[in-house]
Amino acid sequence: MVETEYHRAAPGGTGGTKCIGNYSPVLKTQLEAKGAGFSDVVYLDARENKYIEEVSSCNIFVVKGKRIFTPALRCGLTSAQLP
Repeated sequence: MVETEYHRAAPGGTGGTKCIGNYSPVLKTQLEAKGAGFSDVVYLDARENKYIEEVSSCNIFVVKGKRIFTPALRCGLTSAQLP
């Protein structure tokens, strides 16, 4: 499920740091997604709400043809834009 209202990591937040507090905010959204039959939640960037940023508890990689795409390392900034 692609989440369009909530963000996993906002600019100025702690999303770029591995800490337990980063995982509890996604529990509500994960439960809703699983209840709707999805296996996980894909979050969009908090700045523009249009670039893929990550999945609930890990990074995301997309294979298209012979290329691998993944979001940028800097939290909340430009991610890999998919056509």
